[in-house]
Amino acid sequence: MYSNEEKHINWLDLLIKIIFGALFILILVWLFPKVPNMKPFYSNVFRENIKYMQEAGESYFTNDRLPKEEGKSVKLTLKELMNKSLVLPFVDKDGASCNVYSSYVEVTKGDNEYILKTSLVCNNEQNYVNKVLGCYDYCEDCKNEEVVKTGTQYQFKKQVDSSYNKYSCPEGYSLEGAFCYRTTSTTKDTIKTYKKVVDYSENANLGYYDGSKQYLKDTPSQLYQKEECPNGYTRSNDNKCYKKVTTNAVSGSTSYQCNEGTLSGSSCRLTAAKIKGIPYKQNICSSTPGCFNYITIYPYSCPANYYKENGTCARYVPATAVVTGSVCPSGYNKDTNGTCYKYDYANMVYTYGVKYYCPANYFEEGINTSLRCYTYTSGGYYYYCNKSDGVINGSKCDYFKTITEYKCDADYNLNNGVCVKSYTDKINAYVEKVQGFKYSYTWSTKETLNGWTYTGNKRTVNM
Repeated sequence: MYSNEEKHINWLDLLIKIIFGALFILILVWLFPKVPNMKPFYSNVFRENIKYMQEAGESYFTNDRLPKEEGKSVKLTLKELMNKSLVLPFVDKDGASCNVYSSYVEVTKGDNEYILKTSLVCNNEQNYVNKVLGCYDYCEDCKNEEVVKTGTQYQFKKQVDSSYNKYSCPEGYSLEGAFCYRTTSTTKDTIKTYKKVVDYSENANLGYYDGSKQYLKDTPSQLYQKEECPNGYTRSNDNKCYKKVTTNAVSGSTSYQCNEGTLSGSSCRLTAAKIKGIPYKQNICSSTPGCFNYITIYPYSCPANYYKENGTCARYVPATAVVTGSVCPSGYNKDTNGTCYKYDYANMVYTYGVKYYCPANYFEEGINTSLRCYTYTSGGYYYYCNKSDGVINGSKCDYFKTITEYKCDADYNLNNGVCVKSYTDKINAYVEKVQGFKYSYTWSTKETLNGWTYTGNKRTVNM
């Protein structure tokens, strides 16, 4: 036979089990406290790094290294502090290196104090602090004496998590913070160009176009006293007037010769250099209306006692008669050419002469009493160069030379004769988590500090 027994829940037993379970959980929570908040530690790491840099700056900036003028500053980067072994390399809370070039300590001279600025830049955090270095520390000409108060600080330590990220880069890259950089470049040939530049310049020549001439009514003149020999006589270096008289030899044959110039019958033709005038252009068909055919006229004049003759300047003097096979008359001498001669002397003649001239900017036409002065009332002037390759530039003639230049495309730079274009690649660095623990140290004026262990070190500091 089967018996139908009704099953009942033991509520007391269930309640006891719940109580013991809750008690067990409370014991576990008490034995294993929750994970501590690490933000204060991370913040303390940044503050400690700034403090180390500040202390290194104070130790470095001795009196002889401080700026001498008010408002001037002296700066030292974190890289320079590390190179001088004043601090060890810094890492942030992620284990990445801080920026050694943007981080620095800087001291600035004020009126009666120095300001020490400490700036630290890491990947995700940057800040700075200022410290006043009082007159009692650095100034040599203090105006006020200050009373320095001192106190005792005690050093404490505690173990903290020192796990950090270790960054590395592939081969060919350089590490900077949490990134890897690599610079590559491409090259190409330069572009060869030619450029004309001015080699030298000279004054241009001035020419005139033919125009209407306007003559002065009266040619200017001036009176002057002149001392000269009588006509036919020559003035010697010792201011004597003489002339050489020649005669034919008795019963001889006569011929003529010139000491200078060219023989022309019984005279000698002497020539002199022309005095060039300013060239101008003249219309040779001006008699025909509407006809313009310009030629360049090169005017000239001759020196005194010379006259224009067939485009030259010339004058004639008697040639020397040469008698051969004969005897000179009494009082005459025979020269090596067989010519009979003697010298006749005369006194100086003093007279007044008139000298004609043209004012400035006027042209001359004729000589002596026939001199006339004129200028152009119309027409114009122009500049021209002596050489065909000259280029008129105002009143100058420029002469050019060709130089070679080497250039690069817009995105290339010229470097030692080659065009170079640089590229910079930036990638994230490899990250490796490195586990570990280290001691964190701090100073306090208290003899005990909750959660910290006294190291036995103490120091006296200014308060």
